[in-house]
Amino acid sequence: MIYDRAPFAAHLDGLGKELKKQAFWKTALFGTVLLERQWPVYERLAVGREWGAAKEVRKVLDRLWKGVPTGMRIGDSFWMLLEENQVEPVTEPWDPAAALTVSGALRLMEIFREKDKKAAGELAERNLMFLAQALSVCGEEGNFTHPLFQAELDFQAALCARLCGVPNSEKVLFVNGCKGEVVDGIMGKLWFPDYPDHKPLKRKAKKAGEIRYSHIRYDEWFAKLREKDEDGLDAWDHIKEELQQNDAWLTWQERWPNDSLDQQSNIRRWPMPEGLADFYGCESLSLYLDAEHCYGCRKDTDLTRGLLWLAARSQEACYALLERGWPCSNWLDYQNSMTKNLFVPASYAICAGDWELAEHLLARYHRPIKLRTNTAQWLFPWDTRVWLAIIRGDDEKAVFLMEQGARSKRPPTKDEQLWPHLYPWYGWEDACKVFRMLLDRDAAGLRKHILSGIRGMRSSYEQMCSTLGNHQIALLKLARRRGMELDLPRVVEIPDGIWEDVPLDGEKWKLPGQAVLDRALGPDGDKLLAQWKKLAEEKTK
Repeated sequence: MIYDRAPFAAHLDGLGKELKKQAFWKTALFGTVLLERQWPVYERLAVGREWGAAKEVRKVLDRLWKGVPTGMRIGDSFWMLLEENQVEPVTEPWDPAAALTVSGALRLMEIFREKDKKAAGELAERNLMFLAQALSVCGEEGNFTHPLFQAELDFQAALCARLCGVPNSEKVLFVNGCKGEVVDGIMGKLWFPDYPDHKPLKRKAKKAGEIRYSHIRYDEWFAKLREKDEDGLDAWDHIKEELQQNDAWLTWQERWPNDSLDQQSNIRRWPMPEGLADFYGCESLSLYLDAEHCYGCRKDTDLTRGLLWLAARSQEACYALLERGWPCSNWLDYQNSMTKNLFVPASYAICAGDWELAEHLLARYHRPIKLRTNTAQWLFPWDTRVWLAIIRGDDEKAVFLMEQGARSKRPPTKDEQLWPHLYPWYGWEDACKVFRMLLDRDAAGLRKHILSGIRGMRSSYEQMCSTLGNHQIALLKLARRRGMELDLPRVVEIPDGIWEDVPLDGEKWKLPGQAVLDRALGPDGDKLLAQWKKLAEEKTK
C-alpha cells in the first residue's frame, strides 16, 4: 500500500482544529461513525475466515456507541475481544484492510480513555489509509484522486460541520440520531476483484488453553516504562537505584504492639536503630511491584525471582520483629490490608523456590495476638491452614480442615460486610474448588483455572497493578510438585523458567538493613531492644 498524507494534510489539520475546540464527546462520535464506515467491509471479509470475528468487533462497536453520550469507561474485556481476534495470519491481499479495522477500533478505545480532543485528524486519516489499502488491491494504488477519496473527504467534512453545530445540551438526542442513520460503507459499491466469497464457517469454541502470549495493554505499559529519559535510564534503572539506596516507599507507624487503640491519634515516635529504619521502609508489596517492573523491562527471570524472595522474607521479618517486641508498622496494622492473607507472601516464596519459607509464613496463621488492636484485625482465613497442609503433602489433614471449615462457617459481621476480605471465610468456596483440584490431581481443571486467572488479570489491568501472576505461578509449581503436568501455553505473566526451584544465595540477596535486622533477631536482640526502649523513654519524658 502506498499512502501519502500530503494531498490530505490541509483537510486533516482542519478537522483537528475544529473539533479540538468542542467537547470530547464530539470527537468520540466522529471516530465511531468513521469506524462504522469500515464495518461493512470487515463484516464481509470475516465470513468464512478462521480469524473472522464479526460478532466480537460488532460488540466493541456497540460499546463505543454506548460510551459516547454516557462517558462510561470501556473495560479491558473489550480490549481482549479484539486482542484475541486479530487478523492473523494475513494471507490474502485484502486481509490488511480487515486488520486496519481491528487496529482502528483498538486505537479509538484508547482515545476514549485519554479523552483526546485533538485526535480527529488521526481518526480521519485512518479511514483514508483504509481506503488506500483497499484501492491498492483493486488496482488503484497511489490514485489519491479516486472518487472514493473525495467521497470520504466530503463525508468527513460534513460530519465535522454537523458536530460543531450541535449544542451539548442535545448530545444524547444527536448521538441516538446518528446511530439510527444508515451509513454508507467506505468502499461504496466497489469490491475486490476475484474475491472468493467464502461459505460461513461454523465458529468453534476456543479451546480452554488458547490465549495470546501477551496482552496489548501489557505491551503498551512496558513499552512506556522502557523508554529512556534524558540520562539514558528507563523505569527499571530508577527502581534499581532506589533499591540500592534503600529508599523508603512507605511511612511506617512506630507503635508498641500493646498500645491501646485510644493512643492511635497521638502516636509516640521513637528513634529507630541505625540500619533498621531502612528495613522498615522496605515492605513486601513494593518489592513485588519491583519484581513486576524488573521482568517487564528486562525479562530477567533470575533477578525477578530474587526480588520475590526478598518480598517474602521482608514480610516474614516483620512478623519475627513483632514477636520479639518491636513495634508494628502501618503495613501490617492497616485495616484494609491484603497483606494479612498469608498465602500472598507464601506465593512469593514459592515463586522464588523457597518452599521452607512458604511453610514458615503459612504456619503463622495462629498468632494474631501480637497486633491487639481493632484496626489491626488479623486475616485468619480457614484456607490458610489448608494451603499449609497441601504444601506439606498432608492430604488427609487438608480434607479434614476443609470439612471443619465448612461446619464452622458463620455469617459475616457488619464490619466484615464492610471489609469483606477480613471475613475468615471470604472466598472459601472458590478456594475449596482449587483444593479439590490439587487433592484429586485434576490437571485439566487446574489448567483451566490458572488460565482463567490470567484472563482475569488481563481484563482488569487498569484497576489492578499486577502483571506477574504470582498466584498462578505458585499453583503451577504446586501442581508440578504433586506430579501433575499442566501443559500451559506460554504467557508473559508466567515467565519462562520461573518454576524451576533453583536455590538463591542469601549473601547476594540481602534486605535493606539486613545487618541490624540479623542483630535484632539474633541472640543479642533483647539487648538491642532494651537500648532502643531506653532511648524511647528518654525522648518521651
